[in-house]
Amino acid sequence: MFRALGARYQFDPTDEEALWIWDTNENEEDMKPFFDGFRMFLGIVGIFTLIVGGIGTANIMYVVVKERTKEIGIKMALGATKLHIMGQILGEALILTSLGGLGGFLVSRGIVAVFPYLQLEEYVGHPTIAPWVAVSSVLVLVLLGLLAGFFPARRAANLNPVQCLRL
Repeated sequence: MFRALGARYQFDPTDEEALWIWDTNENEEDMKPFFDGFRMFLGIVGIFTLIVGGIGTANIMYVVVKERTKEIGIKMALGATKLHIMGQILGEALILTSLGGLGGFLVSRGIVAVFPYLQLEEYVGHPTIAPWVAVSSVLVLVLLGLLAGFFPARRAANLNPVQCLRL
């Protein structure tokens, strides 16, 4: 290519500076570290978001336990076991995280559905929701819900029924 263009436009075909050719492969290699770093940044932001969400869920469940102390005491006085009490609190924590996850999924699905109308595919591609991402997100949210609900549930299960009924 250099030889043919050099003969036509009168430049030395061995001079690599005479022509500038845009090599998209080279450009991609230059941008790969940037996108890897950006992907890592987004992963860290996602992890911190999950931690904050888990702490928020745990705080909500502690408030639920505090507000329902009398109810928990009555249930225990009527024969509810620690496992029943823990199951109720853990179930509520799972419902909370499931609703949050469903909301996030619906927002993501909405973005994916609206994105073609923005006509940005040429610049950023076509976004999709990968099945493995959806499944792993569900598993992470279940784990987060169980972890966020475990400590308030354990606290509720270890309450003394007599003291609960006095409050």
